[in-house]
Amino acid sequence: PQLIMTAAHRPETKEAATTTALPAVVDRLLSMEESAMSGKEVAIDGKVFRLVSILASTIYGRVWKAEMATYDHDQYTEDTAFRKTVALKVSRVPTLPHSLESPLKEIDVMKKLGCFDDAAPDNRHIVRCIAHCVERSLDLKEVFCAVALEFATLGDLFSCIQPGVGFKSGENDKETIVAEIAHGILRGANFMHKKGIAHLDLSLENIFMFSGECGEYYPKI
Repeated sequence: PQLIMTAAHRPETKEAATTTALPAVVDRLLSMEESAMSGKEVAIDGKVFRLVSILASTIYGRVWKAEMATYDHDQYTEDTAFRKTVALKVSRVPTLPHSLESPLKEIDVMKKLGCFDDAAPDNRHIVRCIAHCVERSLDLKEVFCAVALEFATLGDLFSCIQPGVGFKSGENDKETIVAEIAHGILRGANFMHKKGIAHLDLSLENIFMFSGECGEYYPKI
């Protein structure tokens, strides 16, 4: 597949690699059809991601389902290269004074919450960031951003509570599951508040659901 590279990543062993500025990469991910981009590879913050499909569209961008490469260039094989699924959020945002939508503010908040620290012990209910790259346009009127987040295996909470979807449970387990999810959301919100951060849009679509090793459900903000 064609490799679309950003300035942050320049592998030496990939003959097909080309270097492309982040704004051009983001523009392609926002404008091209899913069928044209599926299977292409994008480098963000030194990590390579293979695009799979579009998960959602946002006001300023798109969220792609992607697979992160976990190989060394000398050990590359098609079967083992891409194993970790991520959500790749790309956006193109106008630079507005004091804008709450700024990707720069979003990344700053994630840093304060320890989203980039795999060893952080207290933020189990906050979505982790795997890679990010931000660049301003030459005229400083726009901000281009690409952020790779851990993939919610069960989707968002809104999808999970739709009729016919739901959680796998017996009739007697429903209250227990609801209590576990509510407790997880409160723990995540409490962690943010201790860091001096309020979410402002804690909707069902912004709560992402994961399944634990023992089959338990837990939410992440």
